[in-house]
Amino acid sequence: MEVILPPAVSLGETVNLTCQYHLQGEHLYTAKLYKGRHEFLQLVPAKGPNPLKTFPLKGVNIESITLNGTGKTVTGLHVTLRDVNLFSTGLYGCEASAEESFHTQIVRKYMTVIVKPDARPLLSGLRPHYRVGDVTNATCVVKDTFPTANISWFINGDKIANPKFIQSHSERSPSGLLSTISVLNLPLKAHHFRVGRLHAKCVASMLTMHWQSLDVESLEESPTLLAASSHIEDRPTATNLSTIGATKTKSNEPAKGHDKDSPFASLSLNHGQSSTLVAINQGDLIGMLVLVSTRILVQQWPWHSY
Repeated sequence: MEVILPPAVSLGETVNLTCQYHLQGEHLYTAKLYKGRHEFLQLVPAKGPNPLKTFPLKGVNIESITLNGTGKTVTGLHVTLRDVNLFSTGLYGCEASAEESFHTQIVRKYMTVIVKPDARPLLSGLRPHYRVGDVTNATCVVKDTFPTANISWFINGDKIANPKFIQSHSERSPSGLLSTISVLNLPLKAHHFRVGRLHAKCVASMLTMHWQSLDVESLEESPTLLAASSHIEDRPTATNLSTIGATKTKSNEPAKGHDKDSPFASLSLNHGQSSTLVAINQGDLIGMLVLVSTRILVQQWPWHSY
C-alpha cells in the first residue's frame, strides 16, 4: 500500500493525493481517506451507482476524484485538493479493507502548507572593512513566513557550524505570520579572509525549500596601511609647530650668507653647538612638515615686490 503526497506545498497551490493498494486477489470492501482522525472521503463499491461519499472538513477542498478500476476491483484513488491553506497542514491517511477477510491496511503521510517569503533574506550590519580579531555583528531577517524559517550563515562558502556565534528568534506579525531574526557575532580570524576579502551570506530554509541572501563582501584592512595612516595623522603641521619648540620670528636682518631681497626663508636648525642654514622657498614654507626633536628657529625675510 502507498500514499503519494508532497511533504511541503505553498499556500494556495493545488495538490494531488494518491492512494494505491493491493488486496492480493480479494475484492475491495471499503476505502477511506482521513486527515488526522477525521474521515473526508469514503468508497464502498457495494453501494452500487453511488459508491463515493465525501464529508466536509476544514482545510480540505476536493476538486476532483478519479478511481483506478471499477466496482470491487478498484485499486486506487486519486484526489485533487485545490487552494490549500494553513488548515490543510496535517497527517493524511488512506485505509483499505478486503471484502472476504476484512484485512485492513492503512498508510499515512504528513503534508505541510508553507507561506514562502516574498523577498530574499535581508542581510545587514556588515562593515566594508574588518581586521583580524574584529567581531562581525551581522543580522539576517526573513519576513512573513509560516512556519518559522531556519537561517544558516556562510563565510566564503563555508557554513558556520558552531551555534555559540549565532542567536536567533522569531516574531509574530498581526497576520499570524512569522519573521525570523538571526545575528552572527563571529570573531574573525585570518582564515576568514581570502586574498584580503570576506564574503558573507545567509540562507533561509523551510523543509525542502531554500532562499539565499545577496552575497556581501567586506575587505580586510591592511595593518601596514593602518600604521601609515596613524603616522601621518600624528605629524605636526604649521598650526602646531609650537608643540615641538618651533618658533616663527620676523627680522629685518638677513641671515648670514643670504641675500636680503631673496624670496627665500632661512631655516636654522640648532643642534647643540652647531647650526645649519637651509634656504626654503617661501611658498612651500606654510605646507612644510617638520619632524625634529630639537628646537627649530624659523626666520623669514620681508617680501619685496618687483
